[in-house]
Amino acid sequence: MRALLGLRRALRQGWAVAFSLDGPRGPRYKVKPGPVALSRSSGVPMSTFHIAVERAWVLNTWDRLIIPKPFSRVLLRFGKLVPVPPDATDEDLEHSAGPAGFARPRPRVRRGECE
Repeated sequence: MRALLGLRRALRQGWAVAFSLDGPRGPRYKVKPGPVALSRSSGVPMSTFHIAVERAWVLNTWDRLIIPKPFSRVLLRFGKLVPVPPDATDEDLEHSAGPAGFARPRPRVRRGECE
């Protein structure tokens, strides 16, 4: 909870914040309530982003952490902004095409698409 309050304070000060939607412990691709709660309470819309790396080390962890190798090219893509109404209930969010839709796996970027 302290981290969310810190992120909300940073948003009020004009900073951009980002963190993984599936949380620090997983499961992979399952949206946790923190990002949605932050968006709902701050009024700042959510967005998704995807990072593809040309050459990387992939760790054998639950989230398959990727560490880019030196001089590797990186592709960064951002999704559309998704507003979260301050009066939205958790049930509303589950049945909407908004933040709950972030949980759907996205198409993978294939080798050679970073060019």
